[in-house]
Amino acid sequence: MDSARPRAAHDVAGLLRIDAAIGPVLAYSAVPFALARLSAVLGMRDEAARFYEKALEMNSRIGMRQALARTRVAYAEFLME
Repeated sequence: MDSARPRAAHDVAGLLRIDAAIGPVLAYSAVPFALARLSAVLGMRDEAARFYEKALEMNSRIGMRQALARTRVAYAEFLME
């Protein structure tokens, strides 16, 4: 798989410092959650861990309980890989 496009998306999102993805009705999760998953796929484990930690903090701070639970599960699965 050519990783140039996902890596470019990862770099752009990191540069923009976007904090939350908001859909038409509700927020899904902190953007660092998506960046953590993308970093993990790209093999950037240290960066993925930092993004997971940031997503945990943000979701907790803004009271997004479902997103917090989703992030905890994804982070745990990532750590077990």
